[in-house]
Formats: sequence, structure tokens, C-alpha cells
Amino acid sequence: MVLFTDHAEDKMEERDITRRMVLKALSRCDSLEDPTWRVDLSNWEGKVVGTSAGARIAIVCAIRGDDLVVTVVTTHPAGR
Repeated sequence: MVLFTDHAEDKMEERDITRRMVLKALSRCDSLEDPTWRVDLSNWEGKVVGTSAGARIAIVCAIRGDDLVVTVVTTHPAGR
């Protein structure tokens, strides 16, 4: 399951990145930053970079425990 925070939705709209683009970039991930444990939130957080609609997109994700829920925290054009 993939969830989107309100912050991610706002940034996606601002940057002309759609949900479909994010999902496609996640499925075509070609770069993954080592995730770090967020003690304050009790989850893993890391950056994934993938390609969708000809654009490289960086996606900051939080991964929650055994549920395998990926929460999109924010997105931006890769290389930033």
C-alpha cells in the first residue's frame, strides 16, 4: 500500500508531479538511499529515485513495520 501525506500532495501539485508518476517511479526505482531509522516516528525513512514520463523523480518515503506501508513524504525532481 502506498499513502501520500498532505505535504507530499502539496509539493507534487506545486512541482507538476502526479500520483501516477510517483507510483511508476517507485516501480522503476534505479537508486535507493540507505534508509535511516527515525526513533521519533518509529519508522524507516529513505529516498528513492526513479523515472516516470521521461523525468527523474526523487521520492522521500517512510516505511512502516510489518504492514509494508510506504508513505510518500515529499517528492522533487531528481538531482536536487
